[in-house]
Amino acid sequence: MKNYVKLFCASIFAFFFTVTIINATLNQHKADEIVSQKVKELFCLINKNWTYAEYDNECYTESEYWKPIIVDGPDFKYVTLKLINHRCNVIEALRDLPTKKARLECATVFSLVKSLCLLELMGENNFNIWLKDLSKYQYKPSEDGFFNSIQGVFYAEKQAEESGFYYIHNHPSYNKLKPSGNAAGYNGFLFPDQTFITFDPHHFIEPKSIEDTQRILFNDLLSDEHVYNHDLHTIFKIQYGSDNGFNKILETCLAKKQASEKPFNFDANRINRYLKKGITVLFE
Repeated sequence: MKNYVKLFCASIFAFFFTVTIINATLNQHKADEIVSQKVKELFCLINKNWTYAEYDNECYTESEYWKPIIVDGPDFKYVTLKLINHRCNVIEALRDLPTKKARLECATVFSLVKSLCLLELMGENNFNIWLKDLSKYQYKPSEDGFFNSIQGVFYAEKQAEESGFYYIHNHPSYNKLKPSGNAAGYNGFLFPDQTFITFDPHHFIEPKSIEDTQRILFNDLLSDEHVYNHDLHTIFKIQYGSDNGFNKILETCLAKKQASEKPFNFDANRINRYLKKGITVLFE
């Protein structure tokens, strides 16, 4: 009789232990911590190993898994990465990219960073399930849109003071004065301490404050590279080229521009619902 009681108790324990594991969910606070840590690791590695491609035909990577391609989109051309062997281990291929030398542009970096953060949040087994769903319902690994779609649509907007993926603006005159320039703003990540990191090997080996980031962008605007109208650019430099000029802009138009921006980050609830119910929840 004692043996039956022991067996029954062991079965009950195993049942509740299994239920606990199955019902384990991703906590939002923990998810934010994981993403912040992974983003910093990845951007520091990428800024060490990659350089920025000003022109699409300059793009390359030494990763044996990927090749850059130029895609004719409905509105404009863009660069993405395509698997050389679409039957390879996609997780291994993604992890290989930031460790190899490359010359690529910021949109590719952003897609890679978010994809590897999603992998960190889901774990390899669940991430492989996601890749299978992606291949079935959206893009196969052999198709041009596969790389940019790996990051998924598991996002939610955050409050202004919270951490998340974030855009920092340059002065609104940038596009008029330098229409072919590449510093109209930075796509990057805002950390809980309100420091920021992005793809810029010259300036972002480590995160910087928002004000220091805005100054880097503004100094690019003041430089003579990519200037379209030199007369207007000269007038702008005379008016705003001093520290007082930057401070004035910082307090007015840049502050107004940044106030409209809010970070976004992976939504733990959305990931949990996907892992529980499948891909259909993403279309609700």
